Amino acid sequence: MTRKKRKHWAKKLMALFLCLCMLLPMRANFAFAAKTEDTGLCEHHPEHTAECGYAAAVEASPCTHVHDESCGYIEAVPETPCDKGCTDTDGDGVIDHAEDCAYAPGIEGQPCQHIHDEACGYAQGSVGSPCTFVCETCGKENGASEQTPAMSDNDYRNNASSAKHTIVWVRGDDAEINGNQMDVTPDSIYGNSVCYQVQFTCGGDYTAKTGEIEIRVPAHIFYKRDGSAADTVTVPLSQEGTAQGDTGFWYRIDDQGTPDDRSDDEIVITNYREVSSAYYFTCDIVYRYEAPEVANGYTKGDISASFKYPGESGQRQEELSTDILTVINHTFVVLNSVIKSSSSKYETWQNAWGEKPEDAEDYFYVLWRVESDIEYGSTQPYKVTMTDDGGDMGQVIYYYDNPINGTSEYYRTSTEIQDGEITVIWDYPRSSGNDPRGYVVVKYPRTLIEEGKELKLTNTVKYKLEGYDDVLKEKEATASYIYKPVDTTYPGELYNFSKSLGDSIDNIDDILYGHSTTASTVSTFVMEAEFRRPQDQLGSGTPVPIEITDGILHSSQNKNYQMAIGKIGDKNKISLEKGDFNFDYLGFNVREYSMVLDPERGWTGKGTEYDKYAPLEIYLQADGEDDWYHWGQVTPVSASVLRLRLYEDGILSEDYTDSSPVAQGFKLPEGTCAFRISYAPTSDNVKMQCKPIVRLNPTEHMQEIVREILSSRDKYRFKFWNWASFQVENDNNNGVNIEDEASVDLVPVNVKSSLVKRSTSKIDYQNSRVVIHWLVWAKEEEGGPNCDYYYNSFEKGKFYDLLPPGTSVENVEVLASGKDTGDISWETEFVDNWRDSGQTMMIVSVQGPAQKGSYLGVGYGLRYDLISTFANILDNGSTFHNYAAWQTEVGTLWQGKNDDGGSFQEPIKSYFTDLNGNENPDGVDRKTTLYGDAVTTVTVPMATESGFKKFVKVPGGLYGQSATAEADGGYSYQLRYETARIDNLKAKNLVFYDTLETADGEKNRWQGVLTGVSVHQVSVKGADVKVYYSTTQGIRPYDSKGVTAQGDLSDIDLWSLTPPEDLSQVTALAFDLRQSTGGGEFVMQNAQSVYVEIFMQASPKGEIPADGTVYAYNDAACTVSTTTDGTVWNESTEASNIVKVNYYQPPVPLSCRIHKVNESGESLEGVEFTLSAAKEDGTGNWVIDEESEIEALTAKTDTDGILSFQEKRSPGTYLLYETGTLPGYQKPAQPWRLVFDKDGSVQLYEPDGSQLTPGDEEHYEIVNKMNSVNFTFTKVKAEDTTAELTGAEFKLYQLVCTDTSHDHNALVDVKNSGSCWKLVDTQASNPQVTFTDLLPGEYRLAETKAPNGRVLPAGQWQVVVGTDLQITITALGDTLPPAFAVGSEGEWLLPNMRPADIPSSGDSGTTLFILFGVLLMGGGLLLGAAVLKRRNSRRGRPAA
Repeated sequence: MTRKKRKHWAKKLMALFLCLCMLLPMRANFAFAAKTEDTGLCEHHPEHTAECGYAAAVEASPCTHVHDESCGYIEAVPETPCDKGCTDTDGDGVIDHAEDCAYAPGIEGQPCQHIHDEACGYAQGSVGSPCTFVCETCGKENGASEQTPAMSDNDYRNNASSAKHTIVWVRGDDAEINGNQMDVTPDSIYGNSVCYQVQFTCGGDYTAKTGEIEIRVPAHIFYKRDGSAADTVTVPLSQEGTAQGDTGFWYRIDDQGTPDDRSDDEIVITNYREVSSAYYFTCDIVYRYEAPEVANGYTKGDISASFKYPGESGQRQEELSTDILTVINHTFVVLNSVIKSSSSKYETWQNAWGEKPEDAEDYFYVLWRVESDIEYGSTQPYKVTMTDDGGDMGQVIYYYDNPINGTSEYYRTSTEIQDGEITVIWDYPRSSGNDPRGYVVVKYPRTLIEEGKELKLTNTVKYKLEGYDDVLKEKEATASYIYKPVDTTYPGELYNFSKSLGDSIDNIDDILYGHSTTASTVSTFVMEAEFRRPQDQLGSGTPVPIEITDGILHSSQNKNYQMAIGKIGDKNKISLEKGDFNFDYLGFNVREYSMVLDPERGWTGKGTEYDKYAPLEIYLQADGEDDWYHWGQVTPVSASVLRLRLYEDGILSEDYTDSSPVAQGFKLPEGTCAFRISYAPTSDNVKMQCKPIVRLNPTEHMQEIVREILSSRDKYRFKFWNWASFQVENDNNNGVNIEDEASVDLVPVNVKSSLVKRSTSKIDYQNSRVVIHWLVWAKEEEGGPNCDYYYNSFEKGKFYDLLPPGTSVENVEVLASGKDTGDISWETEFVDNWRDSGQTMMIVSVQGPAQKGSYLGVGYGLRYDLISTFANILDNGSTFHNYAAWQTEVGTLWQGKNDDGGSFQEPIKSYFTDLNGNENPDGVDRKTTLYGDAVTTVTVPMATESGFKKFVKVPGGLYGQSATAEADGGYSYQLRYETARIDNLKAKNLVFYDTLETADGEKNRWQGVLTGVSVHQVSVKGADVKVYYSTTQGIRPYDSKGVTAQGDLSDIDLWSLTPPEDLSQVTALAFDLRQSTGGGEFVMQNAQSVYVEIFMQASPKGEIPADGTVYAYNDAACTVSTTTDGTVWNESTEASNIVKVNYYQPPVPLSCRIHKVNESGESLEGVEFTLSAAKEDGTGNWVIDEESEIEALTAKTDTDGILSFQEKRSPGTYLLYETGTLPGYQKPAQPWRLVFDKDGSVQLYEPDGSQLTPGDEEHYEIVNKMNSVNFTFTKVKAEDTTAELTGAEFKLYQLVCTDTSHDHNALVDVKNSGSCWKLVDTQASNPQVTFTDLLPGEYRLAETKAPNGRVLPAGQWQVVVGTDLQITITALGDTLPPAFAVGSEGEWLLPNMRPADIPSSGDSGTTLFILFGVLLMGGGLLLGAAVLKRRNSRRGRPAA
């Protein structure tokens, strides 16, 4: 070869080599391919030996311990912030929260102290050891693959150098982050927290087995001044032994063997499932502390984490975090101001100051108020020292704390008065801005007082603030006081009277409904009168007559009124007539005083002893009367007790004391229209308060007035006027007459209708979720005592609650507000993707009796727990906006809104328009709906992972790895991609693929049908999503190697942007997220997530086995490009996990009604049946399924003989047994078979397999046969019962009449038995007689033909068959028939007589009776002849 040719080939080889170098790094990386563990075995090393060192990994067994009191676990609950702007109302430095505000204090969590034992089942997994055998023949070493593909140097996901293990500051309350340093300056003493994030990935190309990863971080980073731990830590992972959440990691606390010393505790995070090299794990670690416990300037600069993880080939590596963090705590306390002022002056020593000194009269005393203003929210503990020397002219003698601020005394540690100067010290170890304040008493010598000269006193107070750490502030304040002597001028004679409003008259509409005695139509007026004698008559004791009158005519604006109603500003009022109003109660409060000159206050009243009070005489006027009558006498017994003496016709009728009239008043007689109080006190000064309660009555006149008010445009401007007078005759006989009036508002009914939502929340770290407790009240209130005339009945309606995206609901409960609420029931339904909102609508249908109002109003409350996973917070944010409505289905609501979405803004308004789906035929359903919404925000630490995943759920549930869908019900899939919280990590070119329910190979499966998709969440994030549909059977756009040719979305033969009309034909979906809504590429930043949802219906194609063992299996795939430096983008295809959906038929109501009757067609009440799940036994027979989880049902027939089961049941085959048979009836030995279809229909089969047909009333009729017995007897000779007779005939009749007025004891006419008796059968003796199948009841046996040579009995036999089938026989008739006898074997025998044996009822012989009878007859004939002869002889005598 020539040199030129050699040079030519060299160039070709070099070009080829360069091409290979360029191509290799461009290979696509797939995270799909399933990896099989290479254990190092080969044909030359078929099994491991001790020399090779191999040990298999052992999977950990989780702990089953459930937290209880013994383990000490307390779940941390963050403080719920105040939503009402509450303040410190009593000055104690603590905010006083209103009852209806959302504030709830936080709860400090405590870790579980459980130690694993045999009972909990925990076993720690082991990592195992790799095989070290080297096979020279196979070329394998330590399990290394023969064909290891080349790796791109830029592939950060699989490159060993891409391993990341560090911690970074994320956030802090009132904190500033500069790189690895966080400066915290809390503005509150409570709830301070800081958070850093652990970031980790193995890197390399090795899958970490269970327990191979261990991350350690400090359990405490803040310490108190004494060196003990000051913080508590929160880790958003489940505790070791309980596998919860999606990250695959859990944690424990390692106390380093020193449980009493928490300072060296560590958090140990390990993996409880395999973790691939491509996996990114981030976890927020939150430390909470109270600022005053940590010193100002406290610094911890060695916060780090240690990581143990498998390297590129599985070898153990251990490293510290690449970043070391520092935290510095800053606290403050500020003395804003000092205030001093004069409070009051005393001329004499006060007992509260202690023992009175001998020279106390030589001084007067000034009370100075001293206070400081410490800035609220100060976070550094502090001491305050106050000094006051009394000024140049005074000396301090006493100090006490301001009672308004009770904390001053609590924190005061020292009070010292020496040489007229006071020093007070307060110590506040928890800071928070408490303001030390109090009063200083300074004495001044009376020698300073000079007649005619002003005396000005000056005083200065000094406050010194000392912070525990480094703060020192001093301030002072000066105030002055001008001395004034006590005014001893007498205030003079006084006559005063006023009338004022007590309560408004609400709900005047009640008048129209005939109500008058309720609180809604009454009002309390307050009359106050005062009398004081002139100075020259003090102590005279002369009675002063006083009269107070109310209810009689008074002149006002040239018109005479007693009571009137009119509009504000209108001179013409409507005068009320007698009967329109009445006084119901009259209350009193009287005080009498003697006027005295007090050295401190001047002239003042000294209370008169109650036994010297004058009585109040009460006179009343009744409707229709002009005369007054003396009703009673009231005398004060004490400040709260009055004595009442009642009179009738001037005679005392009742005398009692009562405390309630002081507040409520004495009950006046019905029909009282005016009252007069006559009173003649002897004291110097009288203060009297009188409280009459006026009632408006529903007279025709009042109803006319109310109608006029309610029809007026100014119906809220009407008032009710009442006049009263006060008359006094003083000692100078100068009469004083004062009139005054008061008016109250007349308020029409104005029911308040509202829907209010309130919430509290807690963080469930163990399950990586937030639980928000919602309470939604739909109410009507403020309707007054007769509110039921105005309130909605709330008998039936629905709550509609649009759940925030990605949330679910637990523990739904409906509450009732009112009285006698009765039994209420509710059903809950969840509708996913409500009106294409991407959200779930919860619909709760409520039904109950008409609700009765109470002072709390009337209505329903919907209480439930809203659940959001931490992942969903990453998806949709930490602010939850919840919208709801209540719609009544009975009547309207007082302030109800129309069914048009109310004041909600779009698009929410469209979601709440036409809620009942009736298309609003009248435009809108008017005044039927209440709307409301609420917002709550939660802040939680997060533990996240990167990558593409798939989840499934049913309506109302949370997305997870599996779900169970109801037949024909909905369920949905979520395809979700998340970027980890890794610096500079970005993702783009996202395309999601899903071949609907074809995953997991050839497993038996069912497939649902597509009903819709939602791209709402990712659209909100800024992606312009294109949804592709495919109807190609067997399409597979991705496989284990990545995206296939069928994944080409530009292939119009496979994919279309237009969905087919029949969505059930769709076999695959693709979601293209590559473009943004604003144009250009859609790029995800770190710590972000996007998802789409696929909605399905569980209407399987083909048959589904009843045992529920067949699932729908689904997976998905995602193509994505990622970068960590912004320049090199790595393309990959990621497969999701496989999720599965079970299918079940939900229980539905049984639509089967069974009518139980006897053979006569009569309904049978109280027959018990049991319904049990059944299965075939393999031989074609049906038996009870003992393994079924379906509980057996038991029910009884009702009064109409109807059997119905109220509970729902799953479709299937059941056996119906009669388990409780009525006495006298046969109990069926075999059950009926009941086949229950999913539509609720039933087929019923007899025990013999024949199908029953329902009757006209759509119920199956089942006949119950009564128990029966055969009645058998043998006809025998009376003289010889062993001799049988033939030829007799018998008829048996059954009593069928129930009329007790009929004589059923008479003999049955065998020729015409009538309606009471029914012929059962006719039998002849052969010689036995048998009547078969006799049911319990009464029968009559008649012998209609006797055997030859025998006598036919004249009587009959009553035969009674009892329910126990025992037979009782009784002979009936004037001439009794022969009695039944019992044979030697217990059989019935019926004798028949010969003619010579009559009569007989069973005796042994009749010959003697016949002979005796003949003799009696002969004797009778002879005696008769003799009598006749004698009588004839008497007739032949001559007369005398």
